[in-house]
Amino acid sequence: MLHYEGLIADWYDDFLLDEHADLDLYTELAAAQGGPALELACGTGRMLLALHGAGIEADGVDISPDMLERCRAKAEAAGCSPELRLAPMQKFTMDRRYRSVLVSGGSFQLLANAEDVASCLHCIREHLLPDGRLFLDVDVAEPACHAEWGIRRVAARGEETFVYMSTNTYDSVLRCNVIRTRYELIRRSRVRKVIKDTIVMRVFSSEEMSMLLQQAGFVVLEVRPVQLFDSHPGSMLFIAGCLQ
Repeated sequence: MLHYEGLIADWYDDFLLDEHADLDLYTELAAAQGGPALELACGTGRMLLALHGAGIEADGVDISPDMLERCRAKAEAAGCSPELRLAPMQKFTMDRRYRSVLVSGGSFQLLANAEDVASCLHCIREHLLPDGRLFLDVDVAEPACHAEWGIRRVAARGEETFVYMSTNTYDSVLRCNVIRTRYELIRRSRVRKVIKDTIVMRVFSSEEMSMLLQQAGFVVLEVRPVQLFDSHPGSMLFIAGCLQ
């Protein structure tokens, strides 16, 4: 997963320094539900540290060794020791069950085929306590069929700047968005390194997401629109419990 390795992992938090809506929302939800919590696609630990700061015990799963390495270092510096598991979110096993499972920031959309979606929801259900809750957000707004290259995020440290650019092609029949990315590390006005990658993200409608949850043995308790990032204008939050 080149997209979540090396320099991209190094600069990931810098891109999101001014983003707090997702942390505030999920911390509030997890606090009301009570710990322990499990975050899938936990990345560098932004959410895990926010949960820890709110007094909520939380563990994490991620597919990127580089992201987990940074998460582990940040957690140690913050004085917490979450269980961090290197695994895809459609095939993970933890040593305990949880009162809440979080899948934030549209990460669920990285599951681009039906088998992975079903497998992930099965794993989640297996790790939820009987009265536990799944909190999950996805973008339901269909992107443009094609977008020109554009700068999406910029981060700076001293004489270095890291620039994230992307373009996309969206298939409205398959409801898959192919995003081509380009990252540039700039130092003293010169491009020092370029990283190119491609990500495929699934776009779900609210009705489809609700149906998938029900098919996986969940009862959908609430669906509400949320604005978590400027780049995610059409997100919906799903709150679900296990069907008894």
